[in-house]
Amino acid sequence: MAWATAADIKSEQVNIITSWPGTGREEGKAPSEIFYEYGEMSWGYLVPSDGDPVRWFKLLLVQEEDLEPELRSSEFILRARQFMRTEGKTPVDLIADYLRALWAHTLQTIAKARGQTVLDALRFHIVLTVPAIWKGYARRDMTEAARIAGMLDERLAGDTRLSFAPEPEAAALSTLTEPGRKVHKNDVYLVCDAGGGTVVGPALASDERKVD
Repeated sequence: MAWATAADIKSEQVNIITSWPGTGREEGKAPSEIFYEYGEMSWGYLVPSDGDPVRWFKLLLVQEEDLEPELRSSEFILRARQFMRTEGKTPVDLIADYLRALWAHTLQTIAKARGQTVLDALRFHIVLTVPAIWKGYARRDMTEAARIAGMLDERLAGDTRLSFAPEPEAAALSTLTEPGRKVHKNDVYLVCDAGGGTVVGPALASDERKVD
């Protein structure tokens, strides 16, 4: 998760959240895991070490026929589907629970950095990254999950905008805008979705799209 005000963007400053509940280390992201016990939900680093969390729940928004065969039979997917049947939850429910906790932590982080008064005065434009394979119905359900999570709640500062960015494009943009990186015409970059993480690096391949 990262955030920036309009003034931050003009000065090329992006604030990456590296402090998360449940860990004293600086980490670039929190695990996409949720764990339910005794009516309570734990997420990220707060999941007990001996817990059996639900993972890969984002992919549950994709209809089975649109998943790659290896994903359909994945242990994480099968266990998550079994959990939903047992607990009477939907993919939207699981994602909304995670986003609600993530969003609350994000707002607390911004308020701590800039003050609650400034936070209340800001209009929000939220950008969620999504898998490239997602079709319109999955984005629609993700929008509903964000709404249930409170991310689109009415605010005095004005309406909140929600946009989606394909994960490979977000990874490429992140790399191309790294501080100190100089991009030249005819430079070539290969974006590789390595399964569970996105890796971006330079490549020399004549058939890749060039930077103009």
